[in-house]
Amino acid sequence: MYDFKKLEEFLWLVGVAIATALFQVLAEFNPEKITDWKIWAIGIGAGLVRAAGAAALIGLAKFKE
Repeated sequence: MYDFKKLEEFLWLVGVAIATALFQVLAEFNPEKITDWKIWAIGIGAGLVRAAGAAALIGLAKFKE
């Protein structure tokens, strides 16, 4: 029988959300369209944090007792 571990499931949820957002960035990556790499990196970082935060909120709601 599967032993459900809340912390591990929560971390997988957040990790998959971050990986999905990162893979979307990589799939659409076009260095010719980037005019300022610093702003691009900050935007990508903010998007990954947003994805992690959204997944964390869902996980907190789902896994609370």
